[in-house]
Amino acid sequence: FVETYDTALGVLVDQTNVVCKVNTNVDGLFGFGEACPLVKFTEETTDSIWDVTKRKIYPCIRDRNPLDVARIGQLLDATVDDHNIMAKGMIDMALWDIYGKFYGKPVYRCLSDVVANERIPLLYPFGDQTIEKDTQMLTEKMKQGYKTFMLKMGANQDIAYEVARVQNVEK
Repeated sequence: FVETYDTALGVLVDQTNVVCKVNTNVDGLFGFGEACPLVKFTEETTDSIWDVTKRKIYPCIRDRNPLDVARIGQLLDATVDDHNIMAKGMIDMALWDIYGKFYGKPVYRCLSDVVANERIPLLYPFGDQTIEKDTQMLTEKMKQGYKTFMLKMGANQDIAYEVARVQNVEK
């Protein structure tokens, strides 16, 4: 991380992600996908992601048309249980990468040609932290162009404090 991330379950200072490359039978056409297994939030680990990818996902997608993203998604949902959302998401991301490259468009254009402008606004997530840190980050992130924020809550059992955090950001 560039900076630590405070959560209700502790402070994250680093993260090991899983990156996959899905090849196709078209020369030079491949897609990358990525999974972020936060064991505190999902049941997945880097090892479990690789295991389910090798044992269940690869046999499911092998020899299929990678451009048929929706059908492959249905097959993965039927084949891989709901405890492997990061692994399935990693493959979905790689398939959309292939799709966009094949059609020569950014993925957001493949998903919808009706886009108001070229910039897609993103939200900035605040960890479970103090009002003071919220205020500091809010000022900094607004200067960077963020307009929408998500507050992570739960570590502080004082509901009045959590309400005060929301009211502070609303200002």
